[in-house]
Amino acid sequence: MNKHLENILNLNPELTIEEKDNTYKILRPWNDKSISFVFAKNKKLDSLANIIFPHQLVAIFDKSINALEFIYGPVNKEEKILKRKFDFYFKGQKFECSFSPMSVTHIAKSNKPTHEPALDKVSACN
Repeated sequence: MNKHLENILNLNPELTIEEKDNTYKILRPWNDKSISFVFAKNKKLDSLANIIFPHQLVAIFDKSINALEFIYGPVNKEEKILKRKFDFYFKGQKFECSFSPMSVTHIAKSNKPTHEPALDKVSACN
């Protein structure tokens, strides 16, 4: 297995990593069965080595730069919110926050749903 994936597995023991053909598949980030990431084996994966998927947040924590990145969602490049910066205080500590492109963009590009929604379980009311 790729040494960087071994490290991410050590930091996130709930993950499962499958190796198949020419890909690695990371299952259960944030302990969520519906999400996975698929990477080609020839892809450079060193930026993943220090990533933690905190269960309580829709975010990634990069230990190498001590940064917590919240996943906000797709936003039009013209939106004013992209220029927003603010300070967040938690337990007396100040955190400088802003909207910016994801530092580990290949995580976003490799996102794959692991299954389709169960449409047979939808209920209707009359």
